[in-house]
Amino acid sequence: MTPTSWQEIQKYWDSMEVKRQPSTNPRTENDFYRAMGSIGLPVQEWWWFRFPDPPSDSNGRVQFGKVGREWKLWWREKDGTCLAEDGEHKERFANTSFFAFHQFLVLFDQGYRNIQRDCPGDSGADWEKGDEIIEGMESEMRTADPKAFENGEMFWPQMLVDING
Repeated sequence: MTPTSWQEIQKYWDSMEVKRQPSTNPRTENDFYRAMGSIGLPVQEWWWFRFPDPPSDSNGRVQFGKVGREWKLWWREKDGTCLAEDGEHKERFANTSFFAFHQFLVLFDQGYRNIQRDCPGDSGADWEKGDEIIEGMESEMRTADPKAFENGEMFWPQMLVDING
């Protein structure tokens, strides 16, 4: 289920007992910094996302995380969008807002947990069930932030390909 407020996002992580790393940056002038300071970003050993604190500013962009070894996550101050930069410094659109990025983190986490719970084997039936779960994730993500799926080269379509193996 897609969270529709910051409170629902916080409630989800609390219900899953996921530790969050609030930012120590004292800025509070916009939703990005308020969310970073109050809700923080989830810290889980199993997943590819890493959110160092404090985020670092660079030319109107704030790097707030990494994915894997090479991808950097950025929030662009002028329009509030989130971007991912791959290891070759190619920018890929992620989300229209930091809130949408948080929604997608929740949906990604829910999908991954469902795959782990419902697809324990390595068989055709488990693969089919995993495909159904990923299709459901994508559908909810497309509804929450359609621009994030305008083409397959964007960040989240690539993440769903990776989770599907």
